[in-house]
Amino acid sequence: MRSITVFVATLLLVVGCMREIDRLKKQATQEPTAENYIALGIHQLKAKDYKASVSSFREAVKLDPSSPKAHHNLGVAYVRLGRNQEALEAFRLSHRLKLDYKKLLIPLQPPGTSGERSLEALRQAAASRPGYAQAAFALAQGYQRAAMLEEALAQYRRVVASSPRHAGGHYGAGSVLAQLGRYDDAVGPLREAIRLKPTWAAPHYTLGLVYLLRGDVDEAFREYQVLRQMDVSLADQLFARIYE
Repeated sequence: MRSITVFVATLLLVVGCMREIDRLKKQATQEPTAENYIALGIHQLKAKDYKASVSSFREAVKLDPSSPKAHHNLGVAYVRLGRNQEALEAFRLSHRLKLDYKKLLIPLQPPGTSGERSLEALRQAAASRPGYAQAAFALAQGYQRAAMLEEALAQYRRVVASSPRHAGGHYGAGSVLAQLGRYDDAVGPLREAIRLKPTWAAPHYTLGLVYLLRGDVDEAFREYQVLRQMDVSLADQLFARIYE
């Protein structure tokens, strides 16, 4: 009975999606604007009809060659089809047209042991064990969650000073530097986190975004390709979070 319910729910979802695509097709035909074709292409992407989405985004680019959103989403569609060189060129164009990649920068919290303890409790724990990297790391996480970024950065630096092989400390420092807009400074700690823990997906993701923010589209694309071998969902987010 449960399997039938799931099947029916899935079928209704698919039918609803196809109806919305049909509606958007009519809208784009009647009002051929870049925004209408972008909306259609995004729904086709979500329906996994990647060839159709390429056609829609190409039409959007024809109608508005200066639209970074059209070029960016065309790149996303090319990625889904494995057409990486064409994707890279589309991403280059979107960057030149000043797509605000900063919207994508959502640094991932490094794993740790701080739980839900208050900042005061974390400060006391760190003060009572000044040479203990994990106490400083837990406090750094607390500061980062509280958006106290300078304090978080100082604590992450204490972690790596006392424990140079602490991958979380390096990653935390890099993610905070990225949040502060210090993208050039963020690259080193993020690379060090990757060197210490090569299969950890989060630093690759954040480093990819930092490269985008610096304008290094080729390097960002390389991080995407590496990340795709580790975490497909996170890799997809690297180039496909903007669906406006």
